[in-house]
Amino acid sequence: MAPGASQKDLSSWDPYYDRIVEAVKTTYPELSAESHDELLASIQSNFPETFVGDTKAVLGLVMRVATPLIANKRRQLWEANKASILPMIRKTMPPAAREFEIYYTTTLLNQIFERFYPETWSTVDEIPEKLKGLVKEVVSTAVAQIMTRDGELRDEELVRLYKSGYEKCKTMLLERYATMLHDLAPRIIYAKSLCPSMEDPPQFAKDVAQEVSLKLLQKFGSYKVDSKFETWVGSIIENEAKTLGARKQFGRAKAGPRTYISFEDLERELADPVIPIIKLREHREILRKALQKHRAGGIKDAKSADAIELRYIEELETSDIAKRIGTTDSYVARLFSDDYPKLRQILTDDFGLTGTEL
Repeated sequence: MAPGASQKDLSSWDPYYDRIVEAVKTTYPELSAESHDELLASIQSNFPETFVGDTKAVLGLVMRVATPLIANKRRQLWEANKASILPMIRKTMPPAAREFEIYYTTTLLNQIFERFYPETWSTVDEIPEKLKGLVKEVVSTAVAQIMTRDGELRDEELVRLYKSGYEKCKTMLLERYATMLHDLAPRIIYAKSLCPSMEDPPQFAKDVAQEVSLKLLQKFGSYKVDSKFETWVGSIIENEAKTLGARKQFGRAKAGPRTYISFEDLERELADPVIPIIKLREHREILRKALQKHRAGGIKDAKSADAIELRYIEELETSDIAKRIGTTDSYVARLFSDDYPKLRQILTDDFGLTGTEL
């Protein structure tokens, strides 16, 4: 007979005692001895005097009594000890997560409670030490899941926080990717050969990154946290690159492909006497037009345009150019170096020249 069994229950309880004990062991195999005896006493006190039933009925009775009893006792012990672990949770929380302390404290407490089974521990005196161990295990696992190696919250975690009501996390994530896209977009475009043959790859990647930034703002709410956020962004980059590439190809279909040469190549070609005359004339004409526009920028721009034309069109040496425009060799060198950026910009904007070879 179970400890505490009353004589008045003997007539109905005793025949079922062995089956009840077996049902308790089967349903709750990890109960401590103390919890086991407490449960049997509770089942006995609730055992109908006229109970008649088979093993299945006995098991059902055990479940009806045991489930709420264990749940209530568990909740009571949790509430009595919960406050003791709050300082531990806050102390072990990473700096990047402390801004969202209320959210993470609540989340971690729920996770610890899910592993809180005091009915399986020898005595209630074990609870403080057991809880310390649970805090250590749960928090370390949670931190590994939500943090990057750089100590930042993972992309997916920022999305979860945003969906939990922290609006600023959306801005934090989009700002993070505004920088990352400058590396991620070209990497995907180059790896998958998505840049059209007539386009400048770096500029095309920049155009795609800019479009993707807008798409992320528009589609952010459609992201489901069932895959890496970066993978999701990568699919948007790929789709946007294909769309933009098709649009650019369609727009140039009638005009034919746009040909790019670098400014350095143009400089070499103008100085190379063996370049075919037709190609040389084409590039000379481009440079003349660029110099004409540059010359209109002011007195100094006019002098530098004259110096550059004398060097690359008439092929004069620096000393001869200095004599022609009435200045020194060093000033001619300054005219070259100081004004090349302006001239490069004119060539890029007006004539499709670029510093990047295709």
